[in-house]
Amino acid sequence: MLGLDADRLRADLNRLLAFLFHQGILDEQYLQLQQLQDESSPNFVSEVVNIYFHESEKLLRNLRSL
Repeated sequence: MLGLDADRLRADLNRLLAFLFHQGILDEQYLQLQQLQDESSPNFVSEVVNIYFHESEKLLRNLRSL
């Protein structure tokens, strides 16, 4: 049962990624990040994206104050 749920989740993720690529939200840089992810850092892409959004938020806040 768990394998079936994992397969469904994987399929949903692949559909979401395809949609994000089609919309231009993701590009080849995302694929490059995925290539850097391995067993020793399974959350690498997620961590990099979170850092990006956190830093972007700070930069936007600084720009607004100028």
